[in-house]
Amino acid sequence: GGWGRCSVEELLLARDNYGNTALHMAAMYEQLEVIDWFMQQPDGRTAMEVINDRGMTPFTMAVRYKKVKVYRHILERYLTFTVWRFGHASYRKTDLMQVDSYRIAGNELHASPAWRSALEMVISLRLEAFAQDDLLSKLIMGKWARFGMRYYMRHVLLPYALLIVAFGAVVVAGELPDPACSVRSLASAPRAHLAHCWGVWPAPLASLRLAVYTLAPYWLLRKALLGWEHLGEDIDQDGDGEISLQEIADFLLSKMESLLDFTLAMLLAAAAASRAVGDGRSEADFLALASVVLSLCGLQVLTPFRFFGGLLVTVHKILRGDVPRFAALYTAMHAGFSLARLLMMRKTKGDALAGGAGG
Repeated sequence: GGWGRCSVEELLLARDNYGNTALHMAAMYEQLEVIDWFMQQPDGRTAMEVINDRGMTPFTMAVRYKKVKVYRHILERYLTFTVWRFGHASYRKTDLMQVDSYRIAGNELHASPAWRSALEMVISLRLEAFAQDDLLSKLIMGKWARFGMRYYMRHVLLPYALLIVAFGAVVVAGELPDPACSVRSLASAPRAHLAHCWGVWPAPLASLRLAVYTLAPYWLLRKALLGWEHLGEDIDQDGDGEISLQEIADFLLSKMESLLDFTLAMLLAAAAASRAVGDGRSEADFLALASVVLSLCGLQVLTPFRFFGGLLVTVHKILRGDVPRFAALYTAMHAGFSLARLLMMRKTKGDALAGGAGG
C-alpha cells in the first residue's frame, strides 16, 4: 500500500537495503523497456548517476555483471548525443564520465572511494564479454600508446627483468650457507668472525642476495595487494549474494598475476629465513620452487604485448579448457585399467597357490 502513494520521483530515487534504486534493478535484470520509461522521467538522468553501497551506478552495474545488452543500450541511447547532422552525415559525442578511468575534481560520483568506471571493471576483472567492444578497445589502446606502455615497462617489466637477472646470478654463482655464519651464531660472534662470514659471500653477490631476499619480496607483496579492495563483490560475479566454486575459480584466474607475485614473495622470504638459520637444503628447495614461479611471472607480464599476448592467451585457454578434461578422463581410464590388472594378477597368483597346494 505504501508504494501506491509514492510519486514517480520518489519511486525512482528510493533505495533498498543495498543502496540499489529501481533503475539498478532494471539494469540488473535486463529490463530495457523499464529503463527507457525511467529515463523519460524528469529525474531519470539523476538516477543514472546514483551509486549503490558497492559504488556502482545502474550503468556500471550492467558492466560488472556482464549485461552486455544493457550496457550497449544505455551507452547508445543515454550517454551518446548527436552534436550535428547534415544529410546522411552526423557527429556524435559520448559522455565518458562513467566509462573512462579519469577523475573529475569535485564530482560527487568520482569522489566516492568505492567508485570504479566501466573501463576499470573490465580491466581489473578481465571481463571477456566486453573484449570486442569498440569504445572500450579504443580507450585501452589509446591509453596504452600514449603513456600505458612506458609506465608498464618502467614499473613492471623492468623490475621483473632486474629480478630475473639478480635471481639467476644468486642461484648460479651462489653457494650453500656456512652454518657458522647463521644469524644465531653471529649474534654473539667477534668482529673477526663477522669479517670471515662477509668474505664467504663476495660483496657483489652478497648485495644481489640481499636485494633478492629483502627488496624483491617487499615489492612483490605491494604489487600483489593492489586491486583487492573489492574482494567480496568481485568474487560474487552474478550478484546473487552467494559464492559458488565456479565463481571462486574465475576470480582466482582473474587475479593470477597477484597470486603468483604473492607466492613468489613468500618463497623468497622462506629462502631468506632458511639461509639465516644456516639451512642450505631448505634454501635450495625454496629457490627451486621460486624459479618455477618466477618463470610463470615472467610469462604473465609479457601478456600485454601483442607479439606474446595472443600466444599466451591461447595457451591459457587450452590449459583451462581441454587439458583438465583430458587429464581427468585419462586418470579415470588409467585407474580403471590399473585396478583391473591388479585384480588379474591377484587371481593368477591365487590360482598358482591353489595349484601348488593341490599338488
